[in-house]
Amino acid sequence: MSPTAAIMTIPKGIVMSKVYSITEAAKYLGKTVANIKYHKYSSGYLEKYGTVVGKSLVFTEDELKYLKSHWDKLIPEPGRKSDAGRK
Repeated sequence: MSPTAAIMTIPKGIVMSKVYSITEAAKYLGKTVANIKYHKYSSGYLEKYGTVVGKSLVFTEDELKYLKSHWDKLIPEPGRKSDAGRK
């Protein structure tokens, strides 16, 4: 996975974090872009994951690792409900 960009903040030093496009995230997670967008914007299960930069949805490497290891806990099977990913 190659980073799309870098987010920089300067609280008491420089912190840089690699970020990945939604297309790269979908490929890494083994999901479709539509699936990730649905759970981000419609179902709300991924509401707290990812950041909108301009018009692009991007994910940090840490978020992607977490989502990959916890996807089944965050996103219920069709027809079942889960509150794990919602606020």
